[in-house]
Amino acid sequence: MTMLILEHQMEIFWDAREAAYAHRLARYLRNHYANANDIDEAQVRALVLAGQAAGLDSERQLAIYVAGTWLFGDAFLAGIEPLRDDFRNDTIGPEAIAQLLLEQFEQLEARTSL
Repeated sequence: MTMLILEHQMEIFWDAREAAYAHRLARYLRNHYANANDIDEAQVRALVLAGQAAGLDSERQLAIYVAGTWLFGDAFLAGIEPLRDDFRNDTIGPEAIAQLLLEQFEQLEARTSL
């Protein structure tokens, strides 16, 4: 019985942590990018889940993935497609993944005027 209560409490904790993360990230995007004014926490959470399904796991990786996907859409996703196996198979480290995502983001940002 105690284990069930503990599992339930951990689930509540993670849900709250995920909601707080989504709130902070949505607020950051709205404050820094004009074309992100209409993003909300639910959309961020959906993109975070998509990023996790793609094999991303750190907050930094997910933040770049969410921003890139929201701001650049298919162009960002196409640019990171060749890297998806690396994300899933852990063939490169988490910081290297974040750096590759950031490079793709910066390339697209340089080509557009956000």
